[in-house]
Amino acid sequence: METSDFFVIIGTDKTLRQQHVLQILKRNDTQKNYTLKDILVEDKKTYNQETCRHFLLELKARFSPVTMKVKIAYGILGFVRFTKGYYMVLITSRKRVAKIGKHSVYTVREMQLIAVFNSTTSEGRDDENRYLQFFKDVNIEKGFYYSYTYDLTRSL
Repeated sequence: METSDFFVIIGTDKTLRQQHVLQILKRNDTQKNYTLKDILVEDKKTYNQETCRHFLLELKARFSPVTMKVKIAYGILGFVRFTKGYYMVLITSRKRVAKIGKHSVYTVREMQLIAVFNSTTSEGRDDENRYLQFFKDVNIEKGFYYSYTYDLTRSL
């Protein structure tokens, strides 16, 4: 869900029984002195499908206009900032490449960058686009692995 002021990201478990909410506050691209701590708001509450649906309906009623973007992402790879503001890096396609015991290991097949700021000026846009292209040119599919349940930095 997106408004002009914030994003709401809903994370869920494999069984879709538990949902968690992450709110990302948007800043204008002219604001420079803020960190991720200033824009990420984690709701400590655990929702079920019904309470999450109710929560989203309440937000939709309170904030207008609201864009309901449904994207399936397998994880937030991180956040990156260039000259304008932060981008959220989402894993949008993955491939299971191994198992360690009962733990699946994945590689990223596709990722997507989503600007989490409001673009208010064209100043610096060419530099921003050049940095974005450099970042997108990095082939993360080669040599990057992750697991939801196993710490890959541990020795076997």
